[in-house]
Amino acid sequence: MAQEAQLMGMTLSEYVDTIISTRKQHTKSNNNSELQTLLSQQKAHLHHFKRKVDFYENELLQNAFQLRKGQTLEYRNIYGETVSKTITQIEDIYTILLDTIKLS
Repeated sequence: MAQEAQLMGMTLSEYVDTIISTRKQHTKSNNNSELQTLLSQQKAHLHHFKRKVDFYENELLQNAFQLRKGQTLEYRNIYGETVSKTITQIEDIYTILLDTIKLS
């Protein structure tokens, strides 16, 4: 290292400082690149999950939820049992639909 420093016209401590600074910048650059990649992946996942939520919270379910919010509904499930459900969230509408339709 001392010879390399001499060839570059630097003292050994200047040369070592330069190497350390270069490594820090390189590491920081790699970390930024990794962070950008991770951020891009997270954005893609978020978009994917938003599409799924949008599918299940479509206009029909949103309108039904707004119309029945706070009400307790009685309905017959697929087994013929009378069930009461208070509508407090949009998922309750979805649950009622699934409970009343025999899918298989």
